[in-house]
Amino acid sequence: MPDPAQSSVPNENIGEATYRAVNELTSRSVEPLTRAQAFAVLAEQQGRQEGTVSANYYRVARKRGEGRSQRKKAPARAPRTGNTAQGNALLDAIARAQEALREVEAAARDDLKVREQLKSLL
Repeated sequence: MPDPAQSSVPNENIGEATYRAVNELTSRSVEPLTRAQAFAVLAEQQGRQEGTVSANYYRVARKRGEGRSQRKKAPARAPRTGNTAQGNALLDAIARAQEALREVEAAARDDLKVREQLKSLL
């Protein structure tokens, strides 16, 4: 297999040459390779990384319209409102926790005052 970097096709860039070479390896009648195997073979031959070879291949495939089709976007959801029952329950729980913390803080202040009074008596 010729090195795609040394393409025999005039004006063929490395991406086009890689695309052609991968397709030749995957479409041959005797022992065809998977794309992943073809990327590995070409990477080994060219002294490049498999990811570089596959990136070149898929860049050209997309340019030719052979890439994956675009997924349809999900329809937009209605905006959430803060008036859900679950949201209210959460806000109620937060308010109860804040009140409990204020009570603990007040009790700690009272305890500190009592300790200071006892110290002054000693």
